[in-house]
Amino acid sequence: MERFYSDPLYHAEQSLLRKLWRWETFPDDGLPIDAVLPASLGFYPEYTYAGLSVRYNERGIPDIQTDHPVSSDPDLRHLAPVDFARSGWMPRALAWHDQLTRLAGGRLEVPFAATWWRGCLDMAIQLRGFEVFLSDTVERPDFVHALLSFLVEQRCRWWDGYYRNFGKPREPTFVGDDWINVPFISPSLFRDFVLPRYLDIERFHGGIAGIHSCGN
Repeated sequence: MERFYSDPLYHAEQSLLRKLWRWETFPDDGLPIDAVLPASLGFYPEYTYAGLSVRYNERGIPDIQTDHPVSSDPDLRHLAPVDFARSGWMPRALAWHDQLTRLAGGRLEVPFAATWWRGCLDMAIQLRGFEVFLSDTVERPDFVHALLSFLVEQRCRWWDGYYRNFGKPREPTFVGDDWINVPFISPSLFRDFVLPRYLDIERFHGGIAGIHSCGN
């Protein structure tokens, strides 16, 4: 996996072989082979933009940091504003996109795919821990509102940098938050804490095209 996300030639080769394997193995899945090579670094790049470390083991399983200073101290001063060009994996992601674009040589479309997909709930729970986060909603709700608001502000800040860097207009976005899942959170917790922030995302992008959750 480390080679897959560091060697552009190997990454392109394996990505194209995977397209062929999928076509040959599942010819009726309705997905044609496309001439697209996304410049991806795997899932969870946005966690690094927010200040969390992420690494993948040899099987491709992510290991996301669980001991951020905010994990033990509910203080937003431990979190830094996002800089599109410099935060987390962004220097690596931009260089990766350039490498794959040069390698493709116009034969394949190479979209920048290390984007900020998560909404705010998953990242807040990663920063605080699930049980502590739930306690926070009762014991320090103002902090939870502030944390979720900060994460959404940084998400919008990142996307503003993305649109300017790639010369693209704002457009409806997709959101992923796997903790939107009964019984892990309740409908009232979603309504009171998460939904207002999704409305912020909707206002910034001009719409939310879809929401993903691995849960129920």
